[in-house]
Amino acid sequence: MSDVRRLSNFISRTVSGPMWHGPALSEVLAGITPEDAAARPIDGAHSIWELVLHMAAWAEIAHVRLGDGPPTGEPTTDEDWPPVTGTTKADWQDAVNRLYKGYRVVAEDAA
Repeated sequence: MSDVRRLSNFISRTVSGPMWHGPALSEVLAGITPEDAAARPIDGAHSIWELVLHMAAWAEIAHVRLGDGPPTGEPTTDEDWPPVTGTTKADWQDAVNRLYKGYRVVAEDAA
């Protein structure tokens, strides 16, 4: 297997598993409710929802940077840490789907 194909495989497995280090993102996020995702049990720490949006944003940034377009600068604060804009189950599912799509696209870029 080529290094590029191996990287693509690792990126895909980050979301779907199995991973050597523990659960994949889909396993970690399974069963997380919008309330759980929005909770802030540790003062000053990011919520699960914020972390999911942050990881999705960086997958999207990686996709752009791996493309043939012009170089991009550093992301703005809102691009780096997109704000949580809703609190419904559909909003949470949209955030998770954004994360999965971002990783899928980067895996395809690497293939």
